[in-house]
Amino acid sequence: MIKIKKHPKVYDGNFNTLLKQEIQENKIEGYFSIEILHFIFYLFSWIYRGEKISNAFENKHSKIFMFFNQFNFEAFVVGSIIESTVLFYNKLKTIINLRSLNKLQINKKEINNKLFQKEDFEIDSLYEIYAEVKADIPVDFLRFNYIFKTDKEGIEDMRFKSLMDIPHIKSYISLVKPDFTYNLIKQNFTLNKTKESKKKTKKEIYIFQDCTNSMKDYLEKLKVLKAYILNLAIINNYTVVWLEVYSTIHSTRIFTSSKDVEKLAPFTFISSFINFKAVFQSLNHIKKDIVIISDGEDNFNLDFFKKENEISLIVFNNNLILKNKIRKYGKYYLF
Repeated sequence: MIKIKKHPKVYDGNFNTLLKQEIQENKIEGYFSIEILHFIFYLFSWIYRGEKISNAFENKHSKIFMFFNQFNFEAFVVGSIIESTVLFYNKLKTIINLRSLNKLQINKKEINNKLFQKEDFEIDSLYEIYAEVKADIPVDFLRFNYIFKTDKEGIEDMRFKSLMDIPHIKSYISLVKPDFTYNLIKQNFTLNKTKESKKKTKKEIYIFQDCTNSMKDYLEKLKVLKAYILNLAIINNYTVVWLEVYSTIHSTRIFTSSKDVEKLAPFTFISSFINFKAVFQSLNHIKKDIVIISDGEDNFNLDFFKKENEISLIVFNNNLILKNKIRKYGKYYLF
């Protein structure tokens, strides 16, 4: 990113701390660049002192200066410089490709500021589903990767290592979740250690997806989530049994290879009543990993699951009641 000057009377020694606090309150989704955020912070340092951003630039004829000089920065002045920085950053994502901006290029034609690019997905048809909708994968949700246990020895999970090789994801985690890497590796080690003696010949995962009418409001998130889960499952040699459920099973689809996901059936929604217990008890032979996908607006019991089941609960709205209930049986993910 191009170097500019901040206002001499504005302190930025606590920039990372302020940014971390602001992100936790007003999340930045998709592509994350601490360099661009710092750049914007410097621009606002002049605005908040009642001066023009031109004072930040040495070269006032550069394309970068001319691009930023067209904005009305006063319209983004809110409670603090850091709030304005994040607000403007999120606006900028809708206008240009931020990856290009980091290379000093203004690209308004190919705007792709999502968390992943095509090369980060391994199945093209699933990437196309992910790319076509506005919804994105929260960085914290990358913890979900550990449901797909590897057969490799040791504690290093190659899937997470490859994610940490994506610079902007590594940058985000280092800032917001400095203990994220350690906790993930520790978690993975525990899972692999407990399962080491039980060499599975066939790995399966069951998805219990709420298909009641209220889930229509989260269609884009469902598309992204399904593409991401199937991509992870297939490259880790898992068979996915995807169940759309309400008070009973509405549909069952089985995915075992990349061919099975070339054309995904559209989501269907029915009824207003969900009963995960009835569905599970009708399939009481399941002794595999189970994922429940819910909008998080309903409360339900989880005490019908068995000890041999490993449960992951994914919700689209934070639900503290469900979060407390799942602790006995598995893990909680806010998507």
